[in-house]
Amino acid sequence: MQTITIIVIVLAYLVTLFQYRTATKNGARDIAGTLADKDSLQLLNRRTINTTPLMLLSLLLCSANHQNSFLDFSGNEKFAWITLLLSCLCFFISVYSGLQARAKCTAIISTHETIGYLSLRIAGLIAYEIFFRGVLFGIFLEWFSISFAIILNLVLYAFAHAFSPRREFLGSFLFGLVLCYITVLNQSIYPAVLLHLCLALPYETILLTKRQVLTKNF
Repeated sequence: MQTITIIVIVLAYLVTLFQYRTATKNGARDIAGTLADKDSLQLLNRRTINTTPLMLLSLLLCSANHQNSFLDFSGNEKFAWITLLLSCLCFFISVYSGLQARAKCTAIISTHETIGYLSLRIAGLIAYEIFFRGVLFGIFLEWFSISFAIILNLVLYAFAHAFSPRREFLGSFLFGLVLCYITVLNQSIYPAVLLHLCLALPYETILLTKRQVLTKNF
């Protein structure tokens, strides 16, 4: 059973790399650049739909076969204030970046497209973060020292962003380090999930809601 779990985890990671490369190659870059291309939100939605199921399957298998404390809901309340401060920082950075990019965004996005994208995006981000910091990082800590586990997780995380814009690729190292640190500190994956949502969603929501058009149902 453990062998099957490892196979599914490796497959989930490889599918993620392939889907991110395919989406980027077809025009789905960061959300700001994506909005300039017609139907590019569909590429991002397809990327989320194609990567999330295997990540969730690896999570279920890992939960059934490993004593991974990161996947428990019990966190370390002693460091909750650090999580709160980092979440606020991520939120304000996201809002500031969104407002800066908003001035350059000329795309017109329908309300229906926005709701559909954000709904998938939230689920996808949660699965994505649990996979990298809960499943992968948790297994690495079982096999290796904490330093090597962090380095290996950062390499795999950054490689998943290799097809993204250069700034996002370089930023993935620092953000990945923060996420690993907060996961170890709290002994739980969920603070890292919160940080990732706070960094990504405000920025994308600001851009997507700049120029909304209502769609009529006939």
